[in-house]
Amino acid sequence: MQAQMEEVDISEFTVPRAWRLVHTGNVQGGKEECVIRFQGVLSVKQLPPVKAVNISRFSSCQIRQMQQAVTLTGLNTGSFKSGVENIRKMWVFFASQLPDDKLDIWEPSAFNNMEVVDFHAQYFTDRWDAPQEDSIPLGLLMDPHGVLEAVARADEFFHGPDNHVEYRALSAIEGVKKYIEFDPGQFCVGDIVEIQALFVCIPVANTCFKMMPIMRALTQLDKMFQQATIVSRLQAASAHTTKQQTTLKTLKHKKAYTKEDEDVENAWSSLGDLQIGDRDIKMT
Repeated sequence: MQAQMEEVDISEFTVPRAWRLVHTGNVQGGKEECVIRFQGVLSVKQLPPVKAVNISRFSSCQIRQMQQAVTLTGLNTGSFKSGVENIRKMWVFFASQLPDDKLDIWEPSAFNNMEVVDFHAQYFTDRWDAPQEDSIPLGLLMDPHGVLEAVARADEFFHGPDNHVEYRALSAIEGVKKYIEFDPGQFCVGDIVEIQALFVCIPVANTCFKMMPIMRALTQLDKMFQQATIVSRLQAASAHTTKQQTTLKTLKHKKAYTKEDEDVENAWSSLGDLQIGDRDIKMT
């Protein structure tokens, strides 16, 4: 790993118990989470808005399993494969901080002989997991019919910082590129997208741990792959779902997009790199 990794560390948090990447530099208000950027082609999606279903009849277990999820592929490009290798190196970084042989091996999923990476975020957190955490409004784009808000108003669950995903699109008006708010229902299979994600480790059964990629933001960069042949190939795995879940607390949450992010490079330029905060981290 290059020198920039010296500015990143792994910290353990106890409510609930989890290990996550944080900046080691001077951050006002406590430790700040590290957000990693990863680009690819959207191949599977499970995104808002949630259809009008009778959530009031859902069990607590069903509510905990509700999630926003996407799967990205690079169509076997070398740059995407490099990004996957970087995630494996992130796993090694975590493994060095945890008890020997206790971290489950991370591997990308696959379909149609292509490597894919799954990302997700639960819609809700148990209130007892984070009794002092503030809730975040779901908003009309994410919950236009108030289906989710009905659950968020209950005492048992809330939509908090670890559940909230920003949905954006890259807009170029008169040569000026910027991120704009985007309807999550408008993402399509075949879009080139950028994920901002947290990679965290949580305890699982038998005293072992699991590294989880958690969504913080999803941005549509380009629609160039929305051609019939490509979309048909990607939709072959439409039944593929992510079953992982986590809730993570007690640190400063980084805003997904800031003014500094408006100067955007080519959609594929950093597909093989992991970016933490405003710094590129190329692991070699």
